[in-house]
Amino acid sequence: MFRDLYSQVEAATKLSLVEFLQDQNLRSRVRKAVTEMLSLVEQEGKSLVGGDDVMWNLVKFGVISTSLAQEILDIIDVVNQEDDALLYASLVRIMEDLEEAYHAIMSRKARAQGSFNDRTP
Repeated sequence: MFRDLYSQVEAATKLSLVEFLQDQNLRSRVRKAVTEMLSLVEQEGKSLVGGDDVMWNLVKFGVISTSLAQEILDIIDVVNQEDDALLYASLVRIMEDLEEAYHAIMSRKARAQGSFNDRTP
């Protein structure tokens, strides 16, 4: 699921700013894909560390860095704004940051699962 959403955002980076701004449907799809990527990061993070403040709990437990948590909070701000040019200008950063967070969470979950499996008879 994450990879599919990532690919949708990545496709938009291959367009010019003018092309991106001219296509309302594309802008809506990209904004939705980024929102869904954020949601996946939050869901997977919450299943790993719990709590209401997922990003900071991920930092607290050493899953992601403080700077990455702040980047994700910045991404939320960008997505919530109506500035499509800012969204376009931020797409590569959004992709990189969300991919880093998602893989960090999934890696930690896999290690935790592996540790659990090592202890079961």
